Amino acid sequence: MRFLAVAAILAACALSAVGGSMAGIDPPSSLLVVRGGYEWAWAAPCDGFGLGCSPALIMHHGFAIAAAADWSRDFVSNSDIYDAFHDGGQRCASPYFNSPWDHCDSADLAGGYIQNSPFPGTLVNGNWEAFVVRSADGVIPEPGTWALLAAGLGALALRRRRQGSVSQ
Repeated sequence: MRFLAVAAILAACALSAVGGSMAGIDPPSSLLVVRGGYEWAWAAPCDGFGLGCSPALIMHHGFAIAAAADWSRDFVSNSDIYDAFHDGGQRCASPYFNSPWDHCDSADLAGGYIQNSPFPGTLVNGNWEAFVVRSADGVIPEPGTWALLAAGLGALALRRRRQGSVSQ
């Protein structure tokens, strides 16, 4: 009896994994746009923080929600973004980041609904398109990492300064 219960649970898990979301799986390279040493993915037809029409994106494999500085570093306009994500067909990785959605809205992207885009023509709406970015080597330091590095360097500078004043 116990064996049958365990077998039923394992079968249910296997079936849900086969037919379920791909959230958490690294998207294939055919869905990514590479610019300036960074990989970009069109992650959802809604904002990435769960304030619009869906829950927050599921971050994984070094991806983070694109910020204005990321956009400015790798693109020149909203139309440049649109063109990059439609080169060879729509490059939508939504199923890999957001389990309720399996599509991206090209009309919203063309209309300027792009989360955190700093370019003229950007429209703000909870249903704007969300994008994620990571360095091509898969590592993007988080703000806390930079803060820790700065604190460590500051402590080293302070110690060195104190050692210099003691020896004089």
